Amino acid sequence: MWSLMSRGLSTSMPKQKGGNEMSSAMQRKMGAYKIIYFFILLGFVLFLVTCSGAQSDKPSATSSKTTQSQVSESGINACKLLTREELEPAIGGEIAGYGELLQHGPGNSECLFQYEDNRIFVRYKAGTSSFDYNKIMAKGEPVSGVGDEAYWYPISKTLEARVKGNTLEIEMLFPPNSASGDLKSAAIELAKKAASRM
Repeated sequence: MWSLMSRGLSTSMPKQKGGNEMSSAMQRKMGAYKIIYFFILLGFVLFLVTCSGAQSDKPSATSSKTTQSQVSESGINACKLLTREELEPAIGGEIAGYGELLQHGPGNSECLFQYEDNRIFVRYKAGTSSFDYNKIMAKGEPVSGVGDEAYWYPISKTLEARVKGNTLEIEMLFPPNSASGDLKSAAIELAKKAASRM
């Protein structure tokens, strides 16, 4: 009888041990599933947050139309501040076209007029921050009769004027050997005409 009981215990013990092993394997498996489920859920939440943020960053059709109309209505086109007839005597020859618009947007416009190697840049900037900075740092020569206040900067060959709370720049970029005459006088005359159109 004792031998039967000991045999029964010996046969039941491995089964119990195997059951514990199975139970711990199941627990590990369940733990792994929980971790996987957590990361899937986390990824889904992050996806939703990203999508909702991207949609809020996109401008609506009405706001983009408003922005485009503001860009076209606000600011001044620098290419329209001077005519070819006004520029050609200063630049030394016939200008093809009506200038090349290099930059244009709200509060900023830059136009290039060119004849051979002679270039004239006309720039309009909303506000006077660059004008005020150059006035203090670059120490230009005061020029009267152009806008509210103007300075000639001989190193950069630029005339900068404050006109109705905004900034006008006329830069005369000519080669050193150019027989272009007095660049300062030419820039002053051009600036007077451009300022009258601002």
